Amino acid sequence: MFKTLLVLALSICCSFGYADDLTVEKRRDIEELLFLSSSQLSEQMVLGSSKQRVSALKRQHPNIAEEPALRVIQRELEASKTEVLLNLYNKYFSAQEIRETVVFMKSSTGRKYNTVLPSLLQDLAISTQQASLAINIRVLTALQKEGIISGQRANPSFQGTLRDEAAQRP
Repeated sequence: MFKTLLVLALSICCSFGYADDLTVEKRRDIEELLFLSSSQLSEQMVLGSSKQRVSALKRQHPNIAEEPALRVIQRELEASKTEVLLNLYNKYFSAQEIRETVVFMKSSTGRKYNTVLPSLLQDLAISTQQASLAINIRVLTALQKEGIISGQRANPSFQGTLRDEAAQRP
């Protein structure tokens, strides 16, 4: 009886983690989506990581042939990335949502989205850094004005300090 309840409880808990089962058709659709949405940014990340791994291997195995090692590492990283993404897409999207996304990615707007996304993300990172500094200055000014911190000039790049203080809290 206990074993039956345990199996039932585990199956119920596990079923909440995914939008629906990973069928052969859904897996094929996710793989197509990954192919359609693969970007230069992702490829550059895999290549950069591969080169770092080759360098690390070279320190341990000085006589290793770099080109074959790089090919093997890239192949294994790509396979690992694909499996991780398959599981994540399966977790968060239903089969119908995956199919709809594939249709979108095949459209001219979807193709443009995929082309523009790496530049958009790069611009976002730069804009976020710039905005963060401006926000920090506004926060410090308001904290000084309201008497929460002393009037001495504080470093507007205080995020590291806040992060360190948060980590020390129980």
